[in-house]
Amino acid sequence: MNISFYCVNFKDTERRNKMLERFNNQNLTLNFVPPVYVDDERLNTDFIHKNVCKAGKRIWSIMLQHLDSLQHFLDNTDHEFVIVCEDDIKISKTFVKELHLALYHYLDLKLDVLLLGYLLDRKLEENEGDFKLLRKTENNFRFHDFPYHLWGSQMYLMNRKHAKFLLEKYTVEYAMADLKRPYNPDWTLTKDGKKAIIYPMLALEEGVTKTDDEGQNQFHARCLAVNDSDKYN
Repeated sequence: MNISFYCVNFKDTERRNKMLERFNNQNLTLNFVPPVYVDDERLNTDFIHKNVCKAGKRIWSIMLQHLDSLQHFLDNTDHEFVIVCEDDIKISKTFVKELHLALYHYLDLKLDVLLLGYLLDRKLEENEGDFKLLRKTENNFRFHDFPYHLWGSQMYLMNRKHAKFLLEKYTVEYAMADLKRPYNPDWTLTKDGKKAIIYPMLALEEGVTKTDDEGQNQFHARCLAVNDSDKYN
């Protein structure tokens, strides 16, 4: 398969091992780049110290780990496509077969980025206006464009050309130039370019968060409850 796979993980050995097991079970190699700490040299500037709070720097560090995954893909592989995922997802038991289908339609629809996993706390109807239907397949999968408010970078697919474009655009200098612009993967890497989601998704978040925000906890739990099935492992 002409795809490299990366997982974003920040010093969580339990999650890392679980993800390795899931991908190994499907004979896929999963790569990890080093975690990005808030004192990373890219974040260790007077301007950032004065203008970006600790929570903000943490979000930026997550963004940089996504970007580092794309950079490693470009520098160290000759694959044409890359998939980046988070470390708290279940994947379809027939992931490889479904990924071949997803890749075919990714190419045929001339997409830049395809979300294979995201956060959705309800069933998606075929004719929803905010989610323009791009294609329905004979396998009961659908491809939709999606609105800006759709959240989640649980798993996404892109090609080399688009990865290079994103790396050149979303630098730390881009973030510092306008602190009001989002600098995290949910609002940038998943939404820049010709985009789509596949539904049902191929990767489903486990629904357990590392936040004290009860609203967020409930939202993530709903996303799991609505979409979970014996399809995922």
